[in-house]
Amino acid sequence: MRKLDFINEVDIKLPNKGEKYSISVNKSSLEEFTGVGFDEIINDWDNKFSNP
Repeated sequence: MRKLDFINEVDIKLPNKGEKYSISVNKSSLEEFTGVGFDEIINDWDNKFSNP
C-alpha cells in the first residue's frame, strides 16, 4: 500500500503452529488509527505506523 498507491487494502494470513492468524488493513483504517492522512503516514512510516 505504501509503495503501490493503487492498492487500498491488504489481507494477510499467517499460519503458525496449527493456528491461523489473519488481518485485513485498508488505508482509511490506518488513517483513523493514527489520526493522520495516508500521505503523512508514508512520509514517517516507522513513527506513525510501525512504532506509534
